[in-house]
Amino acid sequence: MFSKRRWLLSSLLFLSFSVFAESKVEKNYSKLKNILLKESLSGEQREKIQNALFKLDNKSVPMLIEVMKSAKFPDQSRWMATMSLARIMGKKSLPFISKFLRHPSWMMRLSSLKIIRMFKDKNYISSVEKLLFDKSLLVRAEALEIVHSLGAKASAKSVWKMLYDKKNYIKFSKSEVQHTDIVEKILKTVVDLDYKKVKPLLNKMASEKKFAKMKKQLELTIDNL
Repeated sequence: MFSKRRWLLSSLLFLSFSVFAESKVEKNYSKLKNILLKESLSGEQREKIQNALFKLDNKSVPMLIEVMKSAKFPDQSRWMATMSLARIMGKKSLPFISKFLRHPSWMMRLSSLKIIRMFKDKNYISSVEKLLFDKSLLVRAEALEIVHSLGAKASAKSVWKMLYDKKNYIKFSKSEVQHTDIVEKILKTVVDLDYKKVKPLLNKMASEKKFAKMKKQLELTIDNL
C-alpha cells in the first residue's frame, strides 16, 4: 500500500512539474513572439533574439512556422525564424522552406535559397533556376551561386539567358552596355558549367562596339571555354 501511494505521489509531482515546465515554455515563446513582432530592432535586440532562437529545440517548431507564415511579423523576424527552423530540423526542413521560393517577399525567397545552398541539395534546382530571373538582384545572385556551386549543367542555358536580362545591367541600349558585377559571375558560371556552344555568340558580342566595356571579360570567357 505504502509503495502504491509513493508511486502515485511521485506521478502527481512529475505531472505537476511537466505542466509547470510546459507553461513556462509557452510563456517564453509568447514573450519571444511579441519581440519578433517589432518592426524595428536595435543591433543589441537582434543579437538577443538570435541567441534566444539558437537555444530553441524541436518543441519550438510550431512557433517558428507561425512566424514564417504570418504577414504580421516583419521580414527580418521571418528570416531569423527560417534560419532557426533549418538549424533545428536540418535537411528535413527543406520541403517546407522551399515553398517560400515563391513568396512575395524577396527576403523570404532569399532566405529559402540560402538554406538550399547550405544543405547543397540538388532536388530543388528547377525551382532555383526560375529565380535566376527574379526581380531582386540579391535573389538572382544567390540563385546563380547555387547553380554554380552545385555544378548544375542542365541550368547552363538559363544562366546564359541571364546575359540578355536587362535587369543585370546599369545600361543596356543599342549603342552602349554597362554591366554590373553579376554579369562577371554569369560569365564565370558559363565557363565552369562548360557551356561551349555559346562560344560563337561570345565572339560576336566581343566584336560589337556596344559591348566595349565588357570586352575584356568576354575575351577571358572565350579563352577559358
